[in-house]
Amino acid sequence: DTSKYAADFISTYAGFNKVLGTSVKNLDNAKKFVNDLTNAWYLDEQQVMQSMSRYYNMTSTMGFTENAALRMSKNLTALSYDLQALGTTGATVTEVQNQLASALRGEAEGLAKFGISLNQATLQSVLYEKGINRTVSSLTAAQKAEVIYYQIMRQTYSKHGYYADQLGQKIIQPAMAAQMFQNQIKNLARAIGSILIPVITKVMPYLISLTNLLTSLAKK
Repeated sequence: DTSKYAADFISTYAGFNKVLGTSVKNLDNAKKFVNDLTNAWYLDEQQVMQSMSRYYNMTSTMGFTENAALRMSKNLTALSYDLQALGTTGATVTEVQNQLASALRGEAEGLAKFGISLNQATLQSVLYEKGINRTVSSLTAAQKAEVIYYQIMRQTYSKHGYYADQLGQKIIQPAMAAQMFQNQIKNLARAIGSILIPVITKVMPYLISLTNLLTSLAKK
């Protein structure tokens, strides 16, 4: 249903603007990122927006600055596609995004399958490495999330850009190709739906009146 796709996208777009709209500069930056990533990687635009909104909302609520929240949301969103494209776990992009979000909240078990270690000992070693003489347990939620984010990005460094590399080398697995095709169908359906919605909105009152009239006649 193209109209439903469009209506859902409008809702996501409104939420995206609300979450990231506290800074016009950051909002424009985020929109450009979504557009560039969607077009370059043949992604589902709505899914990219939802991911950005989720990570930005999480990190900004934790107390990160707008710039830091934007940077983290962009990097985590891109990383979710890189990790999913590896195909080693069979996880969907949504599942990877959920696991990354859980990790920021301190629930890191789900990322172990990607070789990402975020146990207390590992996080403590990061603090010592940075010259921070504190225990992990003494950190605030935001401070711990920052350490976790740093460790995630460091341990996945070799995987950054994997999705783009696969496209560049034209090494596209069947599952990846099918998902890309499905993404383009969804994006097209939303575009068509966005054209139809104004038309439907205009004729809806007349359709309702006609339905009411026919219903009344049928009851007589």
